[in-house]
Amino acid sequence: LLHQVMQRQQDWCINIDCANVRSWSDPLYRNLINYPSHVIAIMEESLNELLLTLLPLDQKDIQHHVQARPFNLPEAKSMRALGPEDIDKLIQIRGMIIRASNIIPNMRAAFFKCSVCEHTQEVEVDLRDRIAEPNLCSVCQSRASFSLIHSRCTFADKQVVRLQETPETIPEGQTPQTVTLFAFDSMVDAVKPGDRVELTGVFRAEPIRERPNKRTVRALYRTYIDAIHFNKSDHSTAGHQQQQQHQHQQGSTESAGEYDGDDVVETR
Repeated sequence: LLHQVMQRQQDWCINIDCANVRSWSDPLYRNLINYPSHVIAIMEESLNELLLTLLPLDQKDIQHHVQARPFNLPEAKSMRALGPEDIDKLIQIRGMIIRASNIIPNMRAAFFKCSVCEHTQEVEVDLRDRIAEPNLCSVCQSRASFSLIHSRCTFADKQVVRLQETPETIPEGQTPQTVTLFAFDSMVDAVKPGDRVELTGVFRAEPIRERPNKRTVRALYRTYIDAIHFNKSDHSTAGHQQQQQHQHQQGSTESAGEYDGDDVVETR
């Protein structure tokens, strides 16, 4: 039944209700909230193993990667309440989409080729989007001989989305808060500007480099959210006009300075 539903919808994603997870196993729910990257990876591995047993023999060789999408956390946090204690944890917030970028290719696996013996090696990108370039060729034992072949690399779709507080949740006299979202694969183009959504994702933080070509970083961290699940609200169209008014106010504020509005967390 699971295979038939996914095949009919052409969507290899499983929505996992966190309320059901909590009622079944509270320790599993707490681990999902505190360590989402590891727990979701284990869930997807188990789902893929289950799918492999359900596929017909003539489809065993077809690569299907099932994605797990947790949603429906018991409590939604406010954008203003997000802090360092939420970094690398599963969170749920509500807001309005105000901007969505074009599709950006995001490297998932790098393809390297030795310039001496033409030996090839594929390296997967880790959870921190870092590529471990091979230093030694296992065939000719040459060092620093690998070069990246872009046409043979594996890429995934990526989109940058901006989420803003809804007008009714903004304190009087305050500027609307915004947060940056990263959407991947089937989450790309799932929402559009004007949609009111309930977002479930992983709150991330990365250090700000002093210069792009140096590894020295500052004590300030730029924050963003890796989107996992979007739940659209029925009031998206009704609040579109108010959203445009707040966009106009935000544009007037940004004209005074070109700061991009990314949240920053300071560590001491």
